[in-house]
Amino acid sequence: MRQRIDKSIARTRPSRARSFRHLGAAALTVLMGGLTGTASAIGLVQTDSYTLDFNLEVGAGLFHSGVDYSGQDRGNVDWQEGYFKGGLTGNYLFPNQRGSFYGGLSAIGSGTWGDGDAGGFTTGDERKFDLEDAFLGWKSGKLVGGVDDAIDFSGGRQKYVLGDGFLINGDSLNLGDGLGSRFNRGGAYWLAPRKAFKKTAIARIQTGTPLHADLFYLGSGNPGQGYTELAGVNFEYVDETYGALGASYFKVTDVNTELLDGYFALRDNLQTYNIRGQGSAGLENTVFSFGYAHQRGNEDIKVDADAWYLEGAYTFAQWAWSPSFTYRYSSFSGDDPSTSKSEAFDPLFYGFNSYGTWYQGEVAANYAGPFNSNVKVHHVALKAQPLEQLGLGALYFKYISDEPAPGVDSDFAQEVDLYAEWIVNEHLYVSPLLGIYIPGDGAEALYGNDDTNYYFQLVAVLTY
Repeated sequence: MRQRIDKSIARTRPSRARSFRHLGAAALTVLMGGLTGTASAIGLVQTDSYTLDFNLEVGAGLFHSGVDYSGQDRGNVDWQEGYFKGGLTGNYLFPNQRGSFYGGLSAIGSGTWGDGDAGGFTTGDERKFDLEDAFLGWKSGKLVGGVDDAIDFSGGRQKYVLGDGFLINGDSLNLGDGLGSRFNRGGAYWLAPRKAFKKTAIARIQTGTPLHADLFYLGSGNPGQGYTELAGVNFEYVDETYGALGASYFKVTDVNTELLDGYFALRDNLQTYNIRGQGSAGLENTVFSFGYAHQRGNEDIKVDADAWYLEGAYTFAQWAWSPSFTYRYSSFSGDDPSTSKSEAFDPLFYGFNSYGTWYQGEVAANYAGPFNSNVKVHHVALKAQPLEQLGLGALYFKYISDEPAPGVDSDFAQEVDLYAEWIVNEHLYVSPLLGIYIPGDGAEALYGNDDTNYYFQLVAVLTY
């Protein structure tokens, strides 16, 4: 049976990678707490053969929580986070479509001020500046079978995302001093600007058909992830009309089993199998999604865990503001005390691409729990676009413990989040959010009170 650990350690969990989709005609992909791509870049050199660009990202956030989940009984908690990231990206193109080299190098500085976050992962005293991206890659051009970039191989410090981030979305857990100085990654816990894996080798293979594949090795330099290393393969089949199907397998090849009193021990030799899909099934304005993951491994304690979800969304495209409705049910297994095996699902390096996926609830997913393990979640989302550059959303989550503690009802908590996303211009993104977290029996038993939390955050990201 999975070991029981202190709740402050149990709240340590993987990857945060946040993004939003551009609400206007131009594509602007900004990851809250860091960017995978920028709205624009400052071109330093541009020729027919090579380019060199400078990229700048600056993010800041103001946060307030009416309840403290750190165990310190601080009452209201107020803190601020910020980061800046600057770097170079370049590309060299060989003549006659014989391939190209590309690469990137960046550094990042971040910090947390004030009380530290409501989960106690930061103290407010974190300041850190260090290397972020450092990678080189090669694309094959037309050299292999006449297929455009049939082979794309890269290595070094970089981010990697598997599917929609249900299992892997960068190495983005940004702890501070809350669990000890060894785990300090520079704070900025919510913004989470550091996303690059320390060591990677990634081969992306295009076949000239709807089928493509990835081979990947990822090595985390993050103590909050137990320095986990894994290797795997991913296949995806993409149909322009009906959608995409994916399947992946990966295995943990190394992990520090001593950190946090052995918290990561069950990752030793952990194997994960995943299938997933997303598409319209040929229906206009409709999106269906599903995913399933099975985990097994560990020679000392048998691991047998599962997670899955089903989701449907519809957009009323002919209505004013183009409102959309989404419902998702997700399930993450927890330990059954009657068995000798570990059934608690490990969410690994999960993340999401918009509010609600895969961090489910701003208060729950960041500070109070649950954290995509031992929980079943009903999720409803309503979104609208009153202006080309303004989006509004309302999210509801109901959390039900898969295996509640003895004598505790399975009703863990509920949360409502109301937010706006404003694309001020091609460089600036601003998002306020109000969250209401209502504890059930599970959360009350964990924290010793049933206080409703009124939570607020204001985040801004500037990119060049």
